Amino acid sequence: MRVWTHLDHENVVTLLGHTQELEGPGLVSIWHPHGSILNYLANNTAANREVLCADIALGLQYLHEHEPRIIHGDLKGANVLIDSKGKASITDFGLSIILDGAPTGHTSSNFGGSLRFLAPELLDESSRTIHTDIYAYACTCIEILFDQQPYHQISNQGHLLRAIIENVPPYKPPNEEVTFPLFLRLLQCCWQHDRSSRPALSLIIDIIQRCLYRTYWENLTVHQGIVCALSVQCAPSFVT
Repeated sequence: MRVWTHLDHENVVTLLGHTQELEGPGLVSIWHPHGSILNYLANNTAANREVLCADIALGLQYLHEHEPRIIHGDLKGANVLIDSKGKASITDFGLSIILDGAPTGHTSSNFGGSLRFLAPELLDESSRTIHTDIYAYACTCIEILFDQQPYHQISNQGHLLRAIIENVPPYKPPNEEVTFPLFLRLLQCCWQHDRSSRPALSLIIDIIQRCLYRTYWENLTVHQGIVCALSVQCAPSFVT
């Protein structure tokens, strides 16, 4: 909590303090009238989902570049809030750790968090890293862009574990008409089994911004360049 109180970024929820109630301690943060991003999208279907994904990436980049570096550890749609201006902010640092290993919340256990958003290496008792956050970020974008949970077709936890171990993608488009085709290519790179092949947040943000702030015809021109940029870190099968 001490680390959270010193964070200052528009895409990270500001912690104002803490309180002691009969039910136990509680945290006080700035009010976000729209609630979670999932609730916001359910009531605002015309919201720009790509911009919201960009907001989250910028907040996560701030945490990773903070001194000391902070790993969130439990990123998902339920842990992203929307402020009065429609901006997305990351919250809930209960599982976050400082890179030197000191917990910022109540636990830093490896297998904590939400299984559907968990990078496969965490099943082998690996420590949380910037790479596991990037994997969870891509899974969070599935919720935002496609209105579905990762592995939405799997309800049995044992089958879900097997799917993660066997490198089954967290999302497959239902048909060839993909709503966000270039964004999907980016997400496919982010949830690769080999964590060293996942793109850096700087590249993720650059690609999102190049998609957002260009016209349709300009996007056609830079499309191949973006695919080439992804292919530097991603297996060819993900970017063809």
